[in-house]
Amino acid sequence: MVNSLEVITKANEIIVADDDEGDVCLLNEALEEMGYTVHYTPKGKEVFPLLKKTQAGAVITDYDMSDINGEELAYELKKTYMLGKTEDGLIVILRTGRRFEEQKRIQLKRDGIIYVSKMEPDEIVINLLKKYRRAA
Repeated sequence: MVNSLEVITKANEIIVADDDEGDVCLLNEALEEMGYTVHYTPKGKEVFPLLKKTQAGAVITDYDMSDINGEELAYELKKTYMLGKTEDGLIVILRTGRRFEEQKRIQLKRDGIIYVSKMEPDEIVINLLKKYRRAA
C-alpha cells in the first residue's frame, strides 16, 4: 500500500494558491528550504494549467480567493485527479482562516482534502509534509 502523501517525494513540487502573497511568503520559503519547488499563483483557477506544466504532487490552497474558493477548487481537483490514497494521488491541503464545524472537517477528510487552519503556525503544514516524506 502506498502512503497517501508519497507522491510528494517523487515530484518534489508543490503548488500554492493564495491571493494574499504576504500570507504565504514564510510558508513558501520554508517549503523551498525543505527542497520543494514551489509554484505560487494568486488565482485558484491557475492551478489546473500549473498541474499540466509541472509534476506537482500537492496543492496548498487558501479558502478565500477572487476567482474560486478553496473548497470549490479542491472538489474540482477531485473530479479531475485522484486525491491521496494512491501512488498517483494528488494531495490537497485547504488552508483557511475560516473556522469549519467538525462535521465539515470530517467530510473534507473523507473526500481526501486536508484541512489546516491558518491560525495554526505554518509548521503544521511543514510537519505534515515532513511526516509523509519520511514515511515514503
